[in-house]
Amino acid sequence: MSNRSMIKPLLLVIALMATGCTDQVALLDRTTARGDAFSLNLTEEYKKISAYEAHQMVDWKDAGYFAEKGLAAAKGAHVKPERPEDWRTPAKALEEMKTGYRRLVAILETGVRSGDPRTSAKAQARFDCWIEQQEENWQKDHIAACKSGFVKALTELEASPEVQAARFTMVLFPHDSARIINDEMQTMASLIKLAADFGFSSIEVAGHTDRRGADSYNMRLSRSRADAVRLALVMQGIPPALVRTVAYGETRPRVTTADDVQEPLNRRVEILVQKPEGLGQAPKSAHYNTAKAE
Repeated sequence: MSNRSMIKPLLLVIALMATGCTDQVALLDRTTARGDAFSLNLTEEYKKISAYEAHQMVDWKDAGYFAEKGLAAAKGAHVKPERPEDWRTPAKALEEMKTGYRRLVAILETGVRSGDPRTSAKAQARFDCWIEQQEENWQKDHIAACKSGFVKALTELEASPEVQAARFTMVLFPHDSARIINDEMQTMASLIKLAADFGFSSIEVAGHTDRRGADSYNMRLSRSRADAVRLALVMQGIPPALVRTVAYGETRPRVTTADDVQEPLNRRVEILVQKPEGLGQAPKSAHYNTAKAE
């Protein structure tokens, strides 16, 4: 078979593929989305990506793919961000993108989709854009624009009430004790998974007591509680240098009481996972093993 006779069928296949993708892009463009605010915003974001890939880049394959995601979002379906492992991501960019994916998914699961649907949709779309451009790996300015858009949106979401609440955890203690009970060890396991997914720069551990007992004794007890939580975190793989402890004794009650009164909610350690700088990630020296927390 001559080269010319082979080229004609190939061109026909390409033309048919382009037509199908163009149809999907056009269908998305005239589709009215339904569902919650996040779905509506996500639909609009995928409209922009698919239209750009089709009309500016003439990349019919990716245009059609993102049009399909937009059509699914328009129906109110749960559309997930792209996984870096599913694309031909260059090795030098893979770990950073996997970190970005973990943080994005963790943040979206806090309920921020409802609290800030526009920025949540933008973060997901910009991440997908980054993956697509990184796979092609030749338009450096496009890669940088998608990545910076993702990081900007992610940074905005980090400040949301939903994410701030997710980064805060309390461990409660029995009266006159610094022993972490089994139920609270499950809280610790959840915290460690959150730290791994969200990424962190440090973890602040603050010990407290109720107002029963002498001030000096309660200060020592709050220190012992903070140290117990710190040890539990380190035993689970959190680098010791990244865990900062502080003791407040009875000076910062969560529930206001009279002096010498027992209050379970005041017998606590408050744990705050501090967000990383930039995209960031948990240090490579941290090996998380939640199976230990039983």
